[in-house]
Amino acid sequence: MNPIDKITEPTFTNSSKGLLTLFCIGLVHTVIGVDLTSTEIAIPWFPSINFPNPERITYLYWGLVVFAMYRYTLYHLHIIRNGYCRALMMFLNSSSLGKNFIDKNVFSDGITHQVSFEDDGESAPTIKIQHYTYDGDPEAPTQDDNGWDLAASVEFVFTDEYALEKITFSENPTYDFEEMALKKPEVRESWGLKEFIYDDHSSTFKSAKINDFKLRYGLRFNVLRNYLKILMSSKDEFDLLVPLLLNLTLLVLWLAGLLLNSF
Repeated sequence: MNPIDKITEPTFTNSSKGLLTLFCIGLVHTVIGVDLTSTEIAIPWFPSINFPNPERITYLYWGLVVFAMYRYTLYHLHIIRNGYCRALMMFLNSSSLGKNFIDKNVFSDGITHQVSFEDDGESAPTIKIQHYTYDGDPEAPTQDDNGWDLAASVEFVFTDEYALEKITFSENPTYDFEEMALKKPEVRESWGLKEFIYDDHSSTFKSAKINDFKLRYGLRFNVLRNYLKILMSSKDEFDLLVPLLLNLTLLVLWLAGLLLNSF
């Protein structure tokens, strides 16, 4: 099989093997350096073949790398997003940073909470931050058999492809937690939460995007820290992302060198 047939195979640009092959080619060129000593190919009894712009081969190579990286990402995007969901769950469920984040931006120091991730394949994947109160009255209509009542809940709802669809906040009108962070209009505004009132007069706050820059990127930073832990501890995540990261690193180095040489 010639190189053109190999490169144009669909499995080449959506597989880690294809990306690692491209990385090795780029690494050899970057570390060792490859230059054409002649731009002419001469074959006896045939006309000479001349390449007036050999430097453009480099551009063709990096164009192929960008295409392969993009196609590889699209092909494995649902797996990458699944890891992001697990990283978000790890952060929110942590006893130090996650608890401090929830106490400051969701509930408060005096309100207990529990974090769970539901992904049973029947309903939308959801990360829930919930607060229960105990009144000891299992006969109450909103309580479970043990007398625990769901007083407030924040949910990160994802699509089947693990893309964030919405963030919701709801509370039981039986209870009033004035100290709760999400009771403050400015905190709800930072989360981008808007109130939706239903026919039965119940209401839920929903958001499709976190408005506050500091809150949004602070959350992303902490999630990425946990995603890095997953990457280094899971062979599946490691094998999936390392070829992509290696090529991205080489691409950034090449672009940086190109910009430096242009000045």
